[in-house]
Amino acid sequence: MLVSLSTATAELTGLTCGTKVRLRASSPAGWHFDRWSDGTTDSVYVLEVRSDSSLIAYFAPTCDAFFLKAEALYDRLLVLDIRSIQASGYFFEPSQVTWYRVKGEPDTPDIVDDEAIGTGYYYASDKAFSQLGGSYYAVADMSVNPSGALCPTFRSVLIVFSTPEEVPEPTARKVLQDRQILILRGEEVYTIDGRKMR
Repeated sequence: MLVSLSTATAELTGLTCGTKVRLRASSPAGWHFDRWSDGTTDSVYVLEVRSDSSLIAYFAPTCDAFFLKAEALYDRLLVLDIRSIQASGYFFEPSQVTWYRVKGEPDTPDIVDDEAIGTGYYYASDKAFSQLGGSYYAVADMSVNPSGALCPTFRSVLIVFSTPEEVPEPTARKVLQDRQILILRGEEVYTIDGRKMR
């Protein structure tokens, strides 16, 4: 008998003592098998029934497919969606999270130059991100967690801000009108001493 397990629970009843059951842990999409509850790391497990027993298959996210959910609030606040992260079974302290501002391209294993700007579940900026522009992300250091051997770090999605395009200052030109020098800036007209005429 072969029973495949993923996120479902299988209960086998009516087996006689000495029966051998072959279990296979099948990973859900984006996850991979980690271990059985007794520490066995082979995804196929042969269990010989000797008494009532239970066995749990543990799965972990594929490192390059798991991204922490993050969002921007009020144009000055970046936050991780801690509730959804914890609902996925991952817990880490605020001190394990570092926020970064991208310099050029986001960091890669061989190029690490992004600017660390703060730590914690959220990052509050003194200035509006829409004025600062740039790209931001968070990294959670999982090395002190049991899953750290599988995924030592988790990175959040990239949050990108575009600065508004600056409106160029109209070029000023002088004209002589009614024996008076006037300054024209776009549609606006000023006297030589700076008074706005229209």
